[in-house]
Amino acid sequence: SFTSLTGDERPSGVALVETAGGVCSPAPSGALQCDVLRPLRLPAILVGDPKLGGISTTIASLETLAARGYDVVAIVMSGSACGNVDAVEQYASEFNQVGGGEDARGIPTFALPPVPERRIVGDVVGHGREIYEWLDDGRDVFDALLTHATSWHRERVRKMRTAPDEALRTLWWPFTQHDATPRENVTVIDSRCGEDFGVYSPDSNAIELRFDGAASWWTQGASKAEQTRLVRAASAAAGRYGHVMFPENVHAPALDAASELLKGAGRDWATRVFYSDNGSTAMEVAVKMAIRTYFVRKGFIPSPEKASDAADFLPQVRVLALDGSYHGDTLGTMDMQAPSVFTGPLQTPWYKPRGIFLRPPTLQMREGRWGVIQPERGPLPGGGGLAAVTTHGAREREEGWATREEAFDHETRDETPLAKAYRAVVDAALDEAEADAKENGAPPVAALVMECVLHGAGGMDLIDPTFQRATIQACRARGLPVVLDEVFAGIWRLGAEGAWELLGEKPDVSCYAKLFTGGLTPLAATATTEEVFDAFRGPTKQNALLHGHSYTAYPIGCAVAAEAQRMYRDPLINDNLVEMGGGDARAASGPLRVGGGPLRVGGPGPPRLRLRELWDEHAARAISALPCVKGVTVIGCVLAIELEDSVGGGGGGG
Repeated sequence: SFTSLTGDERPSGVALVETAGGVCSPAPSGALQCDVLRPLRLPAILVGDPKLGGISTTIASLETLAARGYDVVAIVMSGSACGNVDAVEQYASEFNQVGGGEDARGIPTFALPPVPERRIVGDVVGHGREIYEWLDDGRDVFDALLTHATSWHRERVRKMRTAPDEALRTLWWPFTQHDATPRENVTVIDSRCGEDFGVYSPDSNAIELRFDGAASWWTQGASKAEQTRLVRAASAAAGRYGHVMFPENVHAPALDAASELLKGAGRDWATRVFYSDNGSTAMEVAVKMAIRTYFVRKGFIPSPEKASDAADFLPQVRVLALDGSYHGDTLGTMDMQAPSVFTGPLQTPWYKPRGIFLRPPTLQMREGRWGVIQPERGPLPGGGGLAAVTTHGAREREEGWATREEAFDHETRDETPLAKAYRAVVDAALDEAEADAKENGAPPVAALVMECVLHGAGGMDLIDPTFQRATIQACRARGLPVVLDEVFAGIWRLGAEGAWELLGEKPDVSCYAKLFTGGLTPLAATATTEEVFDAFRGPTKQNALLHGHSYTAYPIGCAVAAEAQRMYRDPLINDNLVEMGGGDARAASGPLRVGGGPLRVGGPGPPRLRLRELWDEHAARAISALPCVKGVTVIGCVLAIELEDSVGGGGGGG
């Protein structure tokens, strides 16, 4: 038992779960036995094959178990004339397992005497005594195997019991106040399978399955059955490439992932993909791209040949952005964000906001109806614009809509007085910025930068899509590049492959991460138009985009990203897909319902794939009517419930 081997005064014993057939033999469900038993993550004793061909069978089984995260405690084999034991023992002695520290190198092989054949004299089957003799001959081996397995298990439990102490002594967690984290709050995660963690419970002294409610911080996109495909893609790329540097080189996974992104979230607008390692870096790159594009559009760089001459005369610039957005923790992205707990002097003493930050209106379900909530101090930085949006937005605030579909009906809402008031507010902000630049030498606005549709880390605020559309249109009319941060919202999070599709407005640059790789490997991508790419052309390297890191486009991450995107988009794998304006992508059910009806986005064209809503809007409506609930946001895979709480705070400081 799990507890008795640790010295607890309880009945002792060892439970053996014997499988039928080999590691990959099918269970009654048709799934492989190694996959069926994987959630339990039982330690494995692999019984090797002593026959001809058994070396390959045994080693293949060992690799299969290791690839699925099993701990192989030992290999046991009976002897034979084929020499299998020696060959397997040599291979296993150099086999490394994950998480075992210094003890992880090598798996012991236990050799039993050859299994005797049952004696048959004529037509008479023998009494079978020979098998008892074999067991007696192998007693010392069985005893040694049991002693080793018992010792291994005790060490496993010891490591899990002491892991919180070692973590508190050696680790530095992000977004965590260690002085407010007692030992009992440290969760020891032994493994993950599907949507569950295998968590060590010191109370029960057992591994318990716990649902991962944060989707491992918003990265998980593949079901348990499909996670194996991602692991296989990573393993194949690791075996084939390891890692290779990227500048002026190309490999199949990089092309594959880029192709999938360009025909997915970048469909109909993007032509180029730049790889980086995380969403914050992707945004750093995006803003560099946008600023160079602005310089070219506005004539600061008249031609590639004259870029070097113009470099000394290029102005400092700023961006138009939204208050409450969060683009990452790197220095440049911090400066693109309004003052917050993330940018305060305790966190970023050198923070210098380089933007005009509009306060956006939000869309939320309250007491069963969707409505627009205007910012209390008005959308403009100085507090202006409140009267206009409040007056013209009375209907959207007081009456609202029964469904979210109506709030995203751009064709209807673009003609409302509130939409025109939004445009006037944004134009006023840009007019003031232009005047300030002309009269006072202030940095001009060079780009629009905003999280698309939903502010994630800032509090799960659904931004009024009509406001974001008006902002994009106003900036585009002035020749300002549009940068969308889809690190959180993109890759199907909100029901569409590209979150920009829900706005019906295409960006010049957009960033993807998190769901990009299905939650297995860290990788980000910045997708751009050809115009943005052309802004970096020129006769010298100085014209190029001088940004990157050693692991840019590392093959393992790219291979996983390509496979994840295909899986999301394949109706034979993802039964949550539906076609816009049609039926199930597998022709099995009705149209996608978003707030009571099909969500109309964009213009005419081929049918678009969408995800079914993960959350039932009728249930969300009932929740929104509870007296303790201030409002509910539900879209795609996201459900956010704002409680009536006088403390508040939201975001990372809450």
